[in-house]
Formats: sequence, structure tokens, C-alpha cells
Amino acid sequence: MGNCFSVKNERDQNHYPRQNRNEPSSLSPPPTTRLNAQSNLYPNLSTPTFTTQAPEAIPVPQPQPQPVPQIQYVYLPLIPPPQESIDSSGFTVLSKNPHLRYKANSLIQNDGMAKIYIGYLSDKKVLLKEFSIKQNIDSEIAILSSLDHKNIIKFIMKFEALNNRLFLVTDFGEKISRSLHLKNDVYKKDAMMHLTSAVDYLQKMEIIHFQIVPENIFVVNHGSSCTFKLGNFSKSIVSQTKTLKQFQCIEGYTAPEIFMQNYSLASDIWSLGCLFYYFVTAQKMNTIINQIQMGRVIGKIKSIKEETTSIILFKDLLIKMLKFQGSKRLSTADIQKHPYFWNAKQMIDLIVNVSRIMERDDNELKTFLFKGSSRVIGDSWVQRIDEDVTTELKVIKKNYRNFNRGGGKKKEDLNETSIKSLITTIRNISVHDRSSIMIFYMGDNDEQLMDYWNLKFPYLIEHIYNATLQYNNKENIY
Repeated sequence: MGNCFSVKNERDQNHYPRQNRNEPSSLSPPPTTRLNAQSNLYPNLSTPTFTTQAPEAIPVPQPQPQPVPQIQYVYLPLIPPPQESIDSSGFTVLSKNPHLRYKANSLIQNDGMAKIYIGYLSDKKVLLKEFSIKQNIDSEIAILSSLDHKNIIKFIMKFEALNNRLFLVTDFGEKISRSLHLKNDVYKKDAMMHLTSAVDYLQKMEIIHFQIVPENIFVVNHGSSCTFKLGNFSKSIVSQTKTLKQFQCIEGYTAPEIFMQNYSLASDIWSLGCLFYYFVTAQKMNTIINQIQMGRVIGKIKSIKEETTSIILFKDLLIKMLKFQGSKRLSTADIQKHPYFWNAKQMIDLIVNVSRIMERDDNELKTFLFKGSSRVIGDSWVQRIDEDVTTELKVIKKNYRNFNRGGGKKKEDLNETSIKSLITTIRNISVHDRSSIMIFYMGDNDEQLMDYWNLKFPYLIEHIYNATLQYNNKENIY
């Protein structure tokens, strides 16, 4: 999984001899061997110490000193252990129950802690997760067996094999493709929405996953569609009821607050944002431990070069998910409502609603829209559209003027430098019958209409959306 750090917070008194009250606690510094270039990644971390009161003049019974919490950093290899090869015939896993026989066909993951095989029970395809008999997997089983969500790997059973190995059986899912970034937008957005739904469910159950990484994402292909599932709950905990005593700091996915052991449900939002970044770029996000280093994260996001509406909205989504303070990150509900996942009709609805608000002469919304609008329309939005479309708009404007002379409603002139004029124009085209020229350039449906305007003004939806958030005090206008 990349460069990792495993952190242990030991509280067992048997691990520490009783100390003399007059002697300060002494803890060994984190091991530095094999860190090499990574050894200066976390210079601000210090080892906690334990002090006791000076002895009283009159001897009195003293309570036994409590063990000192110790944080130990252990470097994990960059390259995972080699995966063993299995021939096409696989092997049979013999349970201590003579009526239970699974066949393991192929090894799909080996992280050094457990192996995952594609297996079969009769004709049913499953995943077999193999552990050493000495490993305690009760916590993982307790959490996994309590979950029931279509985007989370489902627990089936646990059994002990004759070779003194433990096997955890779950429903089937294939590992996601390493070339997922080459898939179309619909495929990637489906993956993001499914996994956001899984995290939303976990947060309602007060569960922190801690390992939302590509290796733990599975997909079930249904032919014309796919279902994406989150697996591996070996490091998960129930928030507020259990203290994390050991975790792996996974390069590119671990939230910065985890390095200070100040984790929360929002820590999974950071990991989810890093996973989204990987889905689109096939690269890992930077690992940071303090706010000064946030520039690296923002720089990575802004370095995505493609300037389409979809990518611009994707950058906006990531910046809001990868806030340094967990309390400022988007919630799972806000992620699901973000315009990156919208269809054309939802974008048109936004434009129509904003246009109607401005018709009420709401100066506050206009102020938010006009601020920074030059990035959207440049010097003149009319110069960015096709000449035939401009001519047609002038004809429409002339007809409205004639209508106005007859006592009809006044129609505002085209203002080439006003984003309000652009929004009103798109609204009118979307709600009225389109001429043959408009149909030629913009099609006869919502999707083709927004394809045209998003191509001409890729920052338009992102700009309008953020203006409405400010106008509504960070709430959508719907």
C-alpha cells in the first residue's frame, strides 16, 4: 500500500515494570532504522512522558503508578510480501466441520496480515480471507456481521480449517481495476457515489473504517452496471466506545489528525477524498501532518490540467472534502448533493432558480454572482458563443422589444459583460421552444443544451453553485 507507519498505544501494565517515583519516565525514541528518506516526514512528533508528585514529608500509602502510554512507529515495507501462485485447479479448504468444504481458486490480495482468495462453496462464488489461528479477528467479525448495506462486503461466516488457519467468508467482489482512471465519467462517478453511500451508512452506525484505500474496494459486475463495495474492517472501530490502539498510516490516504490520535468520523471523509483523487488521476495524494503542508494538497488538486466543467467541479469537491480541520469537511450528504454528480436537468434547474431569484432584484445574490465572474465570461460572453447563435439571440431580443411596445413585459437587453444576462439567456432557451438554429447548435434536450453551454463556459456551474452557497449561508437553494 505504499510507505506506511503502524502506531501502537499500549496500556497493559505487564508491558512496563514499576518505576521509582523519583525517576523520570524513560521511553525509547521511535525506531529510525530503515526509514531512510522517510525519516524526516514527521519532525514535530514527540514522545509522551509521565511524571509523578514529589514524596510527602510524612510517608503515606501511594497508589501504584499507571503505565505510561507509548507511541511506537514501525516502518512497514514499501513492497508488499510476494503473492504466492496458485494453479487453475486451486485447492480445497478443509473445515473442522466435515460438511463444510470451500475451494480456493485464486489469490487476489496478500498484505502480510491476511490473504484473500476467490473461493466457492458448491456453485456459490465468495471471498475467503485467511488468517493465522493466533490472530484476533473478533472485532472485525463483530463489526462486519452488524452491517447490512449493498455497498459493503457482507459477512457470511467464520470457520477454522484443519491446518489451524482461520477463514472469514464474505460475499463476492472483484478487485477494482488499476486502470479505473481510464474508465468513463459515469463509471467513476458511480464508484464514488456507491462508496460515499457506504461511508454515510458507517457514520450513522458510528463506525470509523480507517482503511478506505483502493486495495479494499471491490466491484460486482452486473453486465450493464456495477456495484462497488467497501471491504476489510480489520482496523475499524466504533467511534466513542473504543480507543484506537494500533493503526497503519497509509501513505496518500491517512487523515492528518490521525498522526496526533485525534481522529473522528470525518477522518474517513479525508480518505474518501484521496480515493476519489486516485480514481481520476491514478496518483496518490500527498501525506501531511500539519496545516502548513496543506499547500501540497491544494497544489495536487489544482495540478489536474483538464479544464472541463466536470473536472472543475471535481476539483471543487476535493478541496471541500480535504479540509485540514475535520469539522470543515463536507458531510456525506453534502458530497452526494455536490454538482459534480448532477445531471443536465439539475444544472438547468439551478440556472432557472437563480434567474428567478435575480428577477426579484435580490442584490445580495447578484453581488455574490458578479464577484469573480470575469473568470467565467471573460470580457464578453457573447464573443464566446457561435455567431449564428448570437444573431438568433438578437432576433429574439428584437421580438421582445416589439412585444414591449405593445404593453408586454419588458425584456432586458443583452449585456455582454454581465453574468446575469448570460444566466437569463440560458434560462429562456431552456424553458421556451427552440428555433431550428438553436436546435442545430444545442440539440433538443437538456443534456445537449448543457453540453453546449458547459463547453463555452466551463466555470459557469461551479461559480453559480458557490454563489448560491454563500447566498444561502452554505445551504443549497432547493
